[in-house]
Amino acid sequence: VVATRDWPFAHEGPVWIPRTGEVFVTSNRLERADESAGALTQRVEMSAVHLSTGEVRAVMPPGELPMANGACGSGSGDAVVCYQGQGDNGGGLAHVDVGTGQHSPLVDRLPCNLSSVGDCGEQANGSVGTPASSRCHFNSPNDVCPTNDGSGWWFTDPQYGFRQKFRWPGDGEDGAAPARVYYLDAATGVVSIAADCFSQPNGCCASPDGQTVYVTDTAFAVGDGTVDEGAPRAIYRCGVGERGALLEPTLVATVDDGVPDGIKCDVSGALFVGCGDGVRVYDPDADPSCAHIGTLVVAGGVSNLVFAEDDYRTLVCCNEKRLLAMRVSSPGAHRNS
Repeated sequence: VVATRDWPFAHEGPVWIPRTGEVFVTSNRLERADESAGALTQRVEMSAVHLSTGEVRAVMPPGELPMANGACGSGSGDAVVCYQGQGDNGGGLAHVDVGTGQHSPLVDRLPCNLSSVGDCGEQANGSVGTPASSRCHFNSPNDVCPTNDGSGWWFTDPQYGFRQKFRWPGDGEDGAAPARVYYLDAATGVVSIAADCFSQPNGCCASPDGQTVYVTDTAFAVGDGTVDEGAPRAIYRCGVGERGALLEPTLVATVDDGVPDGIKCDVSGALFVGCGDGVRVYDPDADPSCAHIGTLVVAGGVSNLVFAEDDYRTLVCCNEKRLLAMRVSSPGAHRNS
């Protein structure tokens, strides 16, 4: 146990920050202390936890990147963070200096002219020239992973913000965009649709060779505390096409305890997946009926995870009120930290 609190400080993220020896995490949804109505009563805290001492410090005030969630390393020692937005703001991706709390947008608007896989908008960040009439909102960006060469990011955009009532309209998905995976080109700032075939895409990571992207679909968890027994709770693999497009998904495995949330690869290509009973390990090349290699059992389950420390053999797991760490035999793959 690295750190414990009496509130769910370790829900998502997480990102290993080598220069400070910390892991960046985001909390589960919390209630604000004020008496505002509706979506604005909810908040998320962002923290950095020192892996050796367990010290927990705040990274920035919660309102600056509303409802922050999944994140990945930036490639330069910082974090790229999904923030889900709030009210009529659909959120986006931001670069965060975890040491100072300074942040800058990578994308904060969805080009309205996107309709099918491979479609590209102009620059998707409203600050770099897209006309206001062609900008729409994301739903609630959830998790993000980089390409192996640092040329861009894939990020998931399920509709959970509406179902959890921190995004308007708050009583369903009226006005929501389709649940999709997007690709953001780092050089141009252009967003394209990578995949539109998932019910509620959630976690994502790239294979060690960068030729495959794994996506978890968690539509089984409706988002309001109920479940849909007929909906997916599964892990899929997709080849990578032009402009970050994800090719037809194939099933890696289904999960029978909770949902498969955060996902990472080790150097051998094995998948480490946060699930309701802990961390499940899968062989993505095996038949789905026998892909499950084993489970690192964690009471209360694991929502997301990251490989950390100099040798990337420390697996850090988000367990809501606890941040846990365990040594593993195989190190995490490049950019899975």
